[in-house]
Amino acid sequence: MSFSQALKALRGGSSNRFWVQGDEEFLKEKFVEIAKSRAQEVHSFYPDQKAAVAEMFGGLSLIDATRAIILYNVDKMDPDDFFEGLKDSRDLLICVPSDKVDMRSRVMSRLSSICTTVQCDRMREYNSDYPNWIQKYFKENKVDISDEASHEIYQRQGPDMFAISNELEKLLLVRTGVVTEEDVRKFVPHTARATAFNILGDLLNKDVAAALKKLATLDDPNEFLKFLGNYLEKMYRILILREQKFEAEQIADIVKIPAYLVKVKYLPRAVGLGKDWILRKMNDVNTLEVRLRQYRGPVKPLLHKFIYSFS
Repeated sequence: MSFSQALKALRGGSSNRFWVQGDEEFLKEKFVEIAKSRAQEVHSFYPDQKAAVAEMFGGLSLIDATRAIILYNVDKMDPDDFFEGLKDSRDLLICVPSDKVDMRSRVMSRLSSICTTVQCDRMREYNSDYPNWIQKYFKENKVDISDEASHEIYQRQGPDMFAISNELEKLLLVRTGVVTEEDVRKFVPHTARATAFNILGDLLNKDVAAALKKLATLDDPNEFLKFLGNYLEKMYRILILREQKFEAEQIADIVKIPAYLVKVKYLPRAVGLGKDWILRKMNDVNTLEVRLRQYRGPVKPLLHKFIYSFS
């Protein structure tokens, strides 16, 4: 079935076993991420862990229905060794075969036949598939976007769903309610240029040299500071809401970020960075923005000093 239909089956609980195939890696990863976010316990296995897989399905699968088990390159394993336990399991099972899987194989046919197929195919480049997907993404997150704005995002990023998804996530961080063409032109660069999102990733990975190189390509570095301030504020709110015992779904609704991203990305990252660190960086950003507005000399040294504070 299609990706969207499979998501309905996953969320509705009509199936607990999925066979994820196709040539769009982004959709595969997204489906796995959403599946992980629905489980209390996640186990991921690769071909060199075949024995562990067999042991897993010989355990308490019939009792415990809260686990997600991800089998990567499942066609490189020996499914016959654990098929019976897998077939009777209540676990949420995600099978991700390799690109070279031979579906004529008896073992693969047998395994895939007890799973719901999730077809993750690349979209067509020369029609409205990508803009339509962009609009659907925003609609799911209760944000309006015009046809013109969704086409503008696609024109700037091209048929790369990983790149597009980064920009959509960034727009959700800086805009609520509605995204306009002006917002897209302001915050979404053409693919040849660096993005605030890329720079943030470098800083969180403590790659100051890469961050400085990308920062030099921006027309207005102040836009990066605005984005970073907004990002840190959302992370801080996530931690405060977590301390107040809000569930991940409630947090996602408040901060306007998809629930699966809150669970698998933002909440773990916020906890890892810590409230004190986030608050300190928020103050640093605010101080730097004030200094840049008042400063009459070259701003590069001030920006570089701030960037180096992440190392």
